[in-house]
Amino acid sequence: MAPAAIDDTYRAASQDSRVQFLILHFTSEDFPTSLKTLTQGAVSSHYLVRDDPVVVYRLVDESRRAWHAGDSSWKGYTWLNSGSIGIEIVNRGYEAATGTWQEYPERQVEAVIELVKRIAKEHAIAPDRILGHSDIAPQRKVDPGPRFPWKRLADAGLIQWPDEKVVAARTPRYEGALPDAAWFQARLAQHGYGVPRTGALDLETRNVIAAFQMKYRPARFDGQPDAQTAAILDALTFPRAESMPALDDALAVIANDPQHRVASLSALAVRDGHIVYEHQFGPRFIGKPGVDAKPANARTLYRIASISKLVTAIGVMRLVEEGKLGLDEDVSAYLGWRLRNPHFPDAKITLRMLLTHTSSLRDGAFYFWPANVAIKDVLLPGGAQYGEGLMWARDHPPGNYFTYCNLNSGVIATIMERVTGERFDRLIKRLVLDPLGMRGGFNPADFTGEELADIATLYCKCTERDNVEKWDPAGPWNPQVDDYSTRRPEVRADEKYVPGTNGTVFGPQGNLRVSAADLAKVLLMMMNGGEYEGRRLLAPTTVDEMLTIQWRYDPASPNGDHSDGKRQRLYNAWGLGVQVFLGETGPFAGDKVVMTHDFDAAGHLGDAYGLTSALLFDRERRTGMIFLIGGTAFDPATYPGEHSALYRHEELILDAIYRDAIETPP
Repeated sequence: MAPAAIDDTYRAASQDSRVQFLILHFTSEDFPTSLKTLTQGAVSSHYLVRDDPVVVYRLVDESRRAWHAGDSSWKGYTWLNSGSIGIEIVNRGYEAATGTWQEYPERQVEAVIELVKRIAKEHAIAPDRILGHSDIAPQRKVDPGPRFPWKRLADAGLIQWPDEKVVAARTPRYEGALPDAAWFQARLAQHGYGVPRTGALDLETRNVIAAFQMKYRPARFDGQPDAQTAAILDALTFPRAESMPALDDALAVIANDPQHRVASLSALAVRDGHIVYEHQFGPRFIGKPGVDAKPANARTLYRIASISKLVTAIGVMRLVEEGKLGLDEDVSAYLGWRLRNPHFPDAKITLRMLLTHTSSLRDGAFYFWPANVAIKDVLLPGGAQYGEGLMWARDHPPGNYFTYCNLNSGVIATIMERVTGERFDRLIKRLVLDPLGMRGGFNPADFTGEELADIATLYCKCTERDNVEKWDPAGPWNPQVDDYSTRRPEVRADEKYVPGTNGTVFGPQGNLRVSAADLAKVLLMMMNGGEYEGRRLLAPTTVDEMLTIQWRYDPASPNGDHSDGKRQRLYNAWGLGVQVFLGETGPFAGDKVVMTHDFDAAGHLGDAYGLTSALLFDRERRTGMIFLIGGTAFDPATYPGEHSALYRHEELILDAIYRDAIETPP
């Protein structure tokens, strides 16, 4: 029986070429040897481009597989022979006798470019899939080497190339704060490389960096991370330009307003899930006789005040995920003693209540005690530090009534120490800061000399009268905290401190020193459902629960203190360690963070020792803003907000960032 005829009348719409990649190689041999190897040996390529005279030889039909790529990977694809076309270029590569790399003749380069153009067009190969052998096999290959003119292919529109202006703008950022190995690994993987995710600058990672440098910065390809390499990688993985002179000017005007001057300002914006703007204004240290002033920069660490609570909450939730803590368990079991509001002795207190400020704890007796005081002696009636019991609400039991309270964080930190046996400052570094690659921490006494030099001193303009500092816009800038120009930080606890006795020691409510750029890692991790740069810190369900409203103000049946002094209706909803902003508005009232737009924000505010701060993000729109202010020359209460309970200079900063960096594409 004759075979059935094949009818080609119809064609399916859903189809494309089997060829997905185009790989360039050098032969490392002269033409005769190259031809023999590629036609008679175990390896082959589709094309061989001779150097002199320039001739393009087709050795394998494009419909068939050539054996040129070997063990290879790119963007998750592996063993690329079956889906690629290989072009071998006659070039000796590195010549050991002279210690040089052979140049590519101009006519040969032109021939390669024309060949790549034709193949890319015919098979619709994307620019990010036209690669070198060293891209797809960086642990064992270096071809086509540093002399191959990749920029020429970019100029022809064939491959991706970083915008030189963006690279120039971003290089200073990385000169101030070079990312760690994990950042390079994550960004290289995002670009497409197969790179280990060890968090260490191991040989394999250096090989990948060297391959990247050989292609994009061939003047030096030693495999060592540096600021320019980071800037190029950043520009490739997030190519949006970030020159924003209008925003620079707007923020400079706000920071230098003669009537409302700030000591320093660090501002940052996130759009489409990426940092699109970061800039600093003013000095991190104003200077004094014998000590020079120091400008704020990308590495400047600020004591971020109550935004610290969000980082503490993230640490708690990691322990919840590990099964060491439960959100709705009586915390007495973790503390090892019975914690009760003595006015409501039958009502248990849970972590959920502590995280949502509904625990019935109050700051009336303060919220910090030295290491030689046990928090048990503060909170239990009859304890040596109990006094009048001002740390307990008398009119509202634990569970439903919101009152913002710093002491909640101290109890949380004590619990964390008890269940892990680790000091809070070091525990948070292990749980949050180190995994995210964040510098700084809760305990400046443990900082390196470099970190101490990067800390911003917080100021106010004030004059002492009757042994009391009072606001004085015409007075001097007086340090309020973190002036380490002539002294070391206080040692809050030595090695004799017993973890789990007093978690207030390290200031879990507000003592974190961190830069705006590193704080953005927290913002992006939360925005990305618990993941940052390929590293999973929290499960998506955990982040969902943190951002879900746990408490909401009910005006019909008031269930909380939603104002903060003169700042009316500031607190309207709370998640787990996270404020949820509902857009309430009014003169010096409400939580609307952007005047002209609905910005569905979550995050945290900070206000202490002259500093005010904000970390805000809209998870759905993937936008966010951070500002850190190092002190003011005026009493902020005299400059009330026009559309919220924020201070007016804070409103102006947020409106400017939103308008120029988020609403208007950079």
